Amino acid sequence: MKFNLEHGPGNMIHSYAAGEIKIALGRAAESPADRPALQVISVSMILTPALLILDWIAQDEALAPQHLRQILETQPEIVILGTGARINFPDPALLAQCQQAGVGMEVMDTGAACRTYNVLASEGRKVCAAFMRI
Repeated sequence: MKFNLEHGPGNMIHSYAAGEIKIALGRAAESPADRPALQVISVSMILTPALLILDWIAQDEALAPQHLRQILETQPEIVILGTGARINFPDPALLAQCQQAGVGMEVMDTGAACRTYNVLASEGRKVCAAFMRI
């Protein structure tokens, strides 16, 4: 699915399909010729408007405290956790850890996480999308 929100600040999701997400890095320019090239991602990642971390978690790994620490280091106000084609909730203790840090976490399938990230990023929110499975 292709998105049209390329005018947002920082890193934005251009499109996604099974097994890949295309990211437009940085602020998109006014003319199409000046727009940044798209980066095709097919591994787990952490994405904020200012940051991209690849190979964040192994494909067969469950979310663990060290993974959550990496997310929280981005200092988000909300975390969007993309878990692949299906919603797969992490251990409730990890969700509670986010809540104790004053950070909201929403767990979604990857498509919904892509759409939600773009909306929140375009609003200037301090959002962090963590994609466990693409």
